[in-house]
Amino acid sequence: MFDYGASGSASSSRRGSRELEAGDGSSGRSSAKLLKSISSADSRDSQSLSQGVLIGGFGSFALVVNNISGPGMLDFPQAFQAAGWAVAVPTIVAVACASAAVASSLASVHKIDRDNKGKDVEFCELFGDAYGAKVFGMTQGLYFLNLFSQNLAAIVTTAQAMDSLFAAAFGSSKAVVVAPLRGQARVVSWRGCSVEGCIPFDDAPPGVAFTAGYAFCLLTLGPLGFVTLRENMFAQKVSFVLLLVLCLQFLMYFTQHAGRGEVRAVGSRPWDVVGVVIFNFAFCVTVPSWLNEKRRRVSAKKTIWASCLTSAVGYCAVGWLGGLAFACASDNVLTELTAAEAPVTVRMGGGLFAFFIIGLGVPVFCVLMRYNLVAGGVSELWSVAVGGVGPWMLSWLFYRGHGILVVLAWSGLILNAGIDFIAPMLLVLKTAESDRDRKRAAALLAVVSCLVLIGLGLKMYQGLGNLDPVMDIMDRR
Repeated sequence: MFDYGASGSASSSRRGSRELEAGDGSSGRSSAKLLKSISSADSRDSQSLSQGVLIGGFGSFALVVNNISGPGMLDFPQAFQAAGWAVAVPTIVAVACASAAVASSLASVHKIDRDNKGKDVEFCELFGDAYGAKVFGMTQGLYFLNLFSQNLAAIVTTAQAMDSLFAAAFGSSKAVVVAPLRGQARVVSWRGCSVEGCIPFDDAPPGVAFTAGYAFCLLTLGPLGFVTLRENMFAQKVSFVLLLVLCLQFLMYFTQHAGRGEVRAVGSRPWDVVGVVIFNFAFCVTVPSWLNEKRRRVSAKKTIWASCLTSAVGYCAVGWLGGLAFACASDNVLTELTAAEAPVTVRMGGGLFAFFIIGLGVPVFCVLMRYNLVAGGVSELWSVAVGGVGPWMLSWLFYRGHGILVVLAWSGLILNAGIDFIAPMLLVLKTAESDRDRKRAAALLAVVSCLVLIGLGLKMYQGLGNLDPVMDIMDRR
């Protein structure tokens, strides 16, 4: 195994893990290895009590579901209208099963590596142990850029939704607009969107806007990025409960307005759903940190499979009913749910969804970035500064820059393709101990690679606007 030296000690001391010494002599190695495995497994729960309770079964299920199915639900009404239910439903189920298989395989590799080392192992460390220092550094860089770019976009999206919520609840939201080149700063008000899909404070004077919605997110979500994953679990449980409640509210609203839109068996653009589904099941990067802090009795595979299948049901329900409720659903159904014509309760629900579902994912990514930076030898201070503070220092500068948010979203999407799907299966293939395991890993790698490449290609094709003439003819009909 690759030895990280000081970085391993830093990671170990952060979570209270410790190396256990093996016995000397060849005759005692088997007994020592067994004792090490049992002792390290039994001691992890007790060692962690001083730093907070480990993540139990409900918390594990809530965390994994939140990582999979929160913001991703917003894309599915449009995807169902474009692809049709006969294409969308089987695609969702198939990708859910493939994603669960990849995550379960990664969990098995993590368990072996963690037991061998006798301490917690982060996502990037798995690749260092299998491939060496260079691959570890490359993986850490891609991992960090992936989470950092997604966090920037998520912070801005949540802040804009909170400003819309403030405008709906109190009549207006406030912002300080700073024009550095002119040396001017002024307080402006925004009374909400008059047209669908507008950006808050879009009509404000030129400059950088520090809004009430952003300040609220910074004060409430920011501190959660400086604690541990298990100390975020109360917020994640609240997020999960609200995810269920708000989804039920939205489904009731969709049912009441069913008939405005149409979901055919096969739509005019059946390929649209592939990319949407694949990249909304990208959660493997979060798995090792959760495995490090869950209770030993919690089954990783059962939790992963239950979370993936539950998310699949949620995607199907929201996509199908949402597609029936709107004549032409947008790629972000919050636009319709927070529009002026929607009831106040639904608009409030849309704002709460943005904060508790999308927003509470931000500190989780901050924690994961910190963990992996420490595992790579970065000091606690710098890991907090870069992983915990960095996203908040930069995101407010992009509040009014819609173009940069598109770039950030696409960069995260492209990085997801490699880091969440293909890389874990390459790791599983590398660490397979038998021919049977290698053949199984190679087959799953081939399937996942084809799905990811097809999905990424189609999503880029769709995003760049290179529409097929046949599709235009079918749309006119």
